[in-house]
Amino acid sequence: MLIEDELDFGLLEEAIRLLVRRNDALRLRLVLQMKNGGFGKFYSSLLYKDVFMQYVQEDPPVSVRFLDFSGRTREDLDAELIRINSTPIDVTSEPVYDFTMVKAGDGRQGVFSKLHHICTDGWMSSMYAKQIMDLYYALKNGEELPPAPHSFLTVIEAEKAYLQSPQYQADKEFWLSKLLTGRPHNTYISGGKKFPKTRTGKSDRYEVRMDPGLSEAVGAFCRDNEISQPVLYNQLMGIRLARVSGYPDVSFTTPSMLRATLKEKRTCGPMVNFTLLRMRIDDNKTFVESCRELHAEHLSGMRHIRFPMAHAMIPMHKKYLLLAPPYDVLIAFQVALIQTKENVRFESKWYPSGYYPNPFTLNITDMDGTGTYLFQYEYWAENYSAKLVEDTHQSLMDMLGKVLHDPSISVRNL
Repeated sequence: MLIEDELDFGLLEEAIRLLVRRNDALRLRLVLQMKNGGFGKFYSSLLYKDVFMQYVQEDPPVSVRFLDFSGRTREDLDAELIRINSTPIDVTSEPVYDFTMVKAGDGRQGVFSKLHHICTDGWMSSMYAKQIMDLYYALKNGEELPPAPHSFLTVIEAEKAYLQSPQYQADKEFWLSKLLTGRPHNTYISGGKKFPKTRTGKSDRYEVRMDPGLSEAVGAFCRDNEISQPVLYNQLMGIRLARVSGYPDVSFTTPSMLRATLKEKRTCGPMVNFTLLRMRIDDNKTFVESCRELHAEHLSGMRHIRFPMAHAMIPMHKKYLLLAPPYDVLIAFQVALIQTKENVRFESKWYPSGYYPNPFTLNITDMDGTGTYLFQYEYWAENYSAKLVEDTHQSLMDMLGKVLHDPSISVRNL
């Protein structure tokens, strides 16, 4: 995050240290408890069923590096941050965070955060950025520090209680009834019949910024038809998958934020679940009708959203003897914004690590609140070509254009 202000790097470093001290999710540490009583790496974990254990480190040392790119190009800065970001965090021996203070060649200053997904999610990425800025300006102005976020340990305790509750059983019945409705078809974005494999997990990224006018038209369309933007893009992706796979019954995953209350939105740590969507694309319905049905399904599923999806997917794999997931696409609509008290201009950038756990991911985001959405495609470089990714995006935009032009268009004509 680069800020258009002359920063005091001593105060900025203190703000980062306060951030770690005030967020116990950032102080999570993992150790591997080996079955024979020892501790070590996980080379024998599968053989001996060793267990990862976590604890919160009370007051860890926080090392903050400084990079001065005065007189150098933004490309130079980007290359260095990507190099840092592509270096893995060893969660068995290192903190789950890595902070760098930055002075860019254009004079802007700020901070680069490398955070492990163990301690954060999309919402927390923006929340941490907001906290750093609010803490910094409180220190600079001699003001009282903003309220600390709620502890992540309360989330862990609530999760333990939930897994033993009647609600868990009700949620399990709901999702099993949704997912165990027949063997799912293999619906891969490439149109292939086998789940993609990778030797390295190495990924590439393709980014497209949506035109501001189009972003505004999409928002108006969703308001007029009483659907959400995630539903709109999920429906478009479902149609795309049906076309390339040849099946009307398609599957893909989407993350759901577990932050329904104001308290939960002010709680640190990862609070997200991944929902497996099984959609039946009906060519005889209008696009808006299909979206409204999907919207109703989303609302129904939200009442059971805390259920760990793996607890439903494992029975699905066993029942239908699935040797690999029947889908390769994840689509995420990131709603988190970096909203600060100070009236300062800033720019955030989400850097790739060069590796991705999911074969094909579309993130739609606008963390800076510009009103225009950024489409970020992360994909396994060993399995997908750049042309396939570009064609996928163009297909989604072509369908979107037709829908905005004629809201009554049938799915068949998309």
